[in-house]
Parts: sequence; C-alpha cells; structure tokens
Amino acid sequence: MYRYNEDIEPPAPYCDVLVSNPNLSRQVNLPALLDTGCDISIIPLDSANELGLEVKGTGALEGVTGDVADLPIFEVYLSVGRSTRERLEVMGWHEDFVLLGRDFLNNYHITLDGPNLTLTITR
Repeated sequence: MYRYNEDIEPPAPYCDVLVSNPNLSRQVNLPALLDTGCDISIIPLDSANELGLEVKGTGALEGVTGDVADLPIFEVYLSVGRSTRERLEVMGWHEDFVLLGRDFLNNYHITLDGPNLTLTITR
C-alpha cells in the first residue's frame, strides 16, 4: 500500500518505481505519479542518462493543453513493489518523477482510496 503525495494540492496517487536498464545492472528507485490519462510511461531524462540508456528513437507527446513535444524513447524495465518487472518503451522528460501510464498500469489491479489517501497495486 502507498500513501498519496500530500505535498501537492489536491493530493495525488504516487508510488515508488524501480527503473532498470535492461542491458546493464543499473537501476534507480524513483517516485511515480499514476496517470491513467497517459498512454505511455515517462521517466526523467537525468535518470535515463544515469542508467546509460540508449535512445531508440523519438515520439510525439501531446499534453492536455494540446502542445506537442518530441521526446526521446528508451527501453527499460519498470517494477513496483514486488511486482514482476515490465519491459517497456518509455519517453524521457525534464521532470524529476516518473509518470506511470496505461502501458504499465493496465497490467495491474489498482485501487485508489481517495478518502484515506492510499493506493494499492497488485498483479
């Protein structure tokens, strides 16, 4: 079980995610915002560089304001808690947290308990 991040208003569902380079033994643990409106997960560019990830290409990401940005695409393993790690193509951005999109979230049972500011993620 995870607690919502109460440092932002309104509080939002965050968890810890382990991001790993599939070709090396490098990994980093990062905070992640669950974003069911996002098609693809997104990781910090600083973490991609730290992990030595290779850019596989670029992709267009359209935000809620309609702005479109071309972002680099990387291949990683993502895992939450004791979950099986998922090998995914993700995009990189200049924020310091991960956005967990539906490409990851649709593999799990997720319960958001807003009144208690908690979430659970299970297989």
